[in-house]
Amino acid sequence: MAIVAIGIILLNTIDSIKYLTCEDPNNYIYEINEITETSITITVDTTSSAETFSDYVYHINEDTLYIGVKYTMNPLNDNPTSRYTFTIEIEDEIDKIILKGGTEEKVIFPE
Repeated sequence: MAIVAIGIILLNTIDSIKYLTCEDPNNYIYEINEITETSITITVDTTSSAETFSDYVYHINEDTLYIGVKYTMNPLNDNPTSRYTFTIEIEDEIDKIILKGGTEEKVIFPE
């Protein structure tokens, strides 16, 4: 029983750590393009012309999808990609979507 409890604590810690380097969800613009039974498509866009989209991370816990977005400072980039659309495949119904970055969280679905 103790091993299971330790495993659950480690999994929750790992999920929390991967969002520490993500952008604060209040620092970028998002749009939910589509939610279907099998996928969710979201567009994100930074408000800074010096930042370039670099990656996103996510995990699903029960019926909640957590998403973190990463931007990098890149003032010398001739063609910055600040706007990015991505699709996350899902197997079960999602009742809530939360943008997560650092220690901040923002519920974006349902609004």
